[in-house]
Amino acid sequence: MNAKSAAPPTATPLQLATILLAPEDDKGVRYVARTMLQQCGYTVLCAGDGDAALKIAHRPGHHLDLLIADVAMPGMNGPQLANRLRALQPNLEVLFMSGVMREDMV
Repeated sequence: MNAKSAAPPTATPLQLATILLAPEDDKGVRYVARTMLQQCGYTVLCAGDGDAALKIAHRPGHHLDLLIADVAMPGMNGPQLANRLRALQPNLEVLFMSGVMREDMV
């Protein structure tokens, strides 16, 4: 069988995990990140800041598998938000991101 006739395997997205996305006040960044994660099969809940993220996390029936948070957000920062959410859900995984690059980060 030649390479041109071989069809690539197709994957059916599964509801893999629920992600709380709280990456800053930039709506464009949230939109792109949410869209990409949803296309991979994740359930994505979005918040524009830490307070909104806490409100989402307190909704009945929401179990979060992952928090993706900007290090610097309006109001509380990402690490502060992670600490507050881990008080509710100790096994919550956290991924921090930042659009700020300093020389000591490279």
